[in-house]
Amino acid sequence: MGETEMKGGTTKIGEISPGVISADGATSASGSVCNKLKVKVTDLDFEVKKGNTANTKLELKGSTISFTNGTAHFDYPPGSGLEGNQCEDYKITGLKADGSGANLVIQVTPSTSATLAGGLVHCNILPEYNFDVMSDMARNGMARVFHGCVLAVVNNADRDSAIVSLSGTVTPLQTSQSLISAHLLDMRGLAVNGATTSLSGAEFTISGFTPLAPEKSFIVALRFSGPLAGAGLRAQLQASFDQ
Repeated sequence: MGETEMKGGTTKIGEISPGVISADGATSASGSVCNKLKVKVTDLDFEVKKGNTANTKLELKGSTISFTNGTAHFDYPPGSGLEGNQCEDYKITGLKADGSGANLVIQVTPSTSATLAGGLVHCNILPEYNFDVMSDMARNGMARVFHGCVLAVVNNADRDSAIVSLSGTVTPLQTSQSLISAHLLDMRGLAVNGATTSLSGAEFTISGFTPLAPEKSFIVALRFSGPLAGAGLRAQLQASFDQ
């Protein structure tokens, strides 16, 4: 399947025609996933869509994991993970067609761990947000969110102005879970001093922090009332500058 770059959200690894898949489940696929994010990946969810995954397994870093309802979840050992610009080899065995005639679709969703309000939380990772004075709002999304938290890296791409506040609206799809907190972290994963958050339903505002200088980054972690369990999500963020 070659090399797949993970830049946040759910990334399609590739498709396989059912015509080239053995009926006895002997077909396998292999490749590597590469972390192109600014945060360490601590767990991965591999999915096979439009396939019969009753006997499908993921082989990764010495572990063999069965697929359940089309998904195989891999956790790195505590304290470790896939750092930025590193790659990890994988193999998926026991691939079978589901009889629909549709191509099998293989995709991957990365996550990371964060300490929020004193507790360790696993967060799926949104694509990065790059803001400047002329482009201060953007909406990214994820096809699949498995945890009760999502994390967004916010980059100040403006050459002259600092970011003084952040706001946004988060919309989980096909789920009853709701937004319960928003946290501002530095790139080490530590809470940013002075940051205060206000919530109103699905909307949040973060202010009070030392302005984010040009070419610097923050992390916004958004926590929900429970795991989204594979539901989708849209997250619109806006930055205010000191111009």
